[in-house]
Amino acid sequence: MTVPEVTVLMPVYNGARFLANAMNSVLGQTFGNFELLVVNDGSSDQTAEILASCGDPRVRIVDNGRNLGLIASLNKGLDLAGGDYIARMDQDDVALPKRLEKQVHFLRTSLQTGLCGTWFRTFGGARSAVVRPPTGAEEMAAKLFHESPLAHPTVMFRRALFAHHGLRYSYEYPDAEDFELWTRAAQVTELANLPEVLLRYRRHEEQVSNVKKARQDESVKKILLRQLRRIHANTTEEEREAHVAIVSNRMPDATGVKVDYVESWLRELVRRNDLAEAGFPPAAFRRAIAIVWWRYCSSRSSVPGMLRAFYSSELTRLLPLKNKLGMLAVRAKAMAARP
Repeated sequence: MTVPEVTVLMPVYNGARFLANAMNSVLGQTFGNFELLVVNDGSSDQTAEILASCGDPRVRIVDNGRNLGLIASLNKGLDLAGGDYIARMDQDDVALPKRLEKQVHFLRTSLQTGLCGTWFRTFGGARSAVVRPPTGAEEMAAKLFHESPLAHPTVMFRRALFAHHGLRYSYEYPDAEDFELWTRAAQVTELANLPEVLLRYRRHEEQVSNVKKARQDESVKKILLRQLRRIHANTTEEEREAHVAIVSNRMPDATGVKVDYVESWLRELVRRNDLAEAGFPPAAFRRAIAIVWWRYCSSRSSVPGMLRAFYSSELTRLLPLKNKLGMLAVRAKAMAARP
């Protein structure tokens, strides 16, 4: 086999249910110069038999022998990858035929970009939806302040760049290891998303985001607070707890935090980022914080005084017109649903 230009890295643990479909979607790519590196992480179902039955020479199988966990399997894959580019793929998703072709072309011609994802379509749940994360480097860097702008199984990155900067998955952030890695990658290279659906992302009851939610939430909290420290190093415990709840839009009414506090805190973040030496792109950061404000207000649109607070805020002026007008529609729907 010739040296591949792309290594498609697919860790597998008890993935027999959807594994064949996922592998076939990779093997059917229009771009041919790749290897599919499958790391079998001690599966106890029919995964080994499915892998053994695949006779395609582009498939390379590594067996951990026992269950080491996703992060160990991912890092083993980084060490074993032979391609110039590493593309992630999950055991239950479906890559559209031109995915590798489009991403390789983009990275070949966009030398300032070290990592790119794509838009994707969800399936398998109650309804299908196209998810369109931001595509520009500054918007993505700013969005990393409060959430990941990348879907892990859509990502392709430069192997040499990641190796040079020691960019690996961290064991300290289980179930959010990708989000944490992107926050470090964004400090040494530009990120991008291709504005095209190139992956079908399966939703089902066995996903990490459902099974290990508490551990994932704790990892995300650590990431959010580390990002906060880049622009605001001296905070109280109360401020840190409120910050995580606000930017993740998970603040229960029982916290007693009022809308004026939320608006004031978000404006303070904008002010501090403008002054920070190691902050986020200022204009994109303002827009990202404005979206956090929109999410907070729209999810509580029926609360008395919320419309007045929303439309009188400086943050609302930063929002696109569709969000400003959409608040009225959200409010009307919320009021109609009340008994």
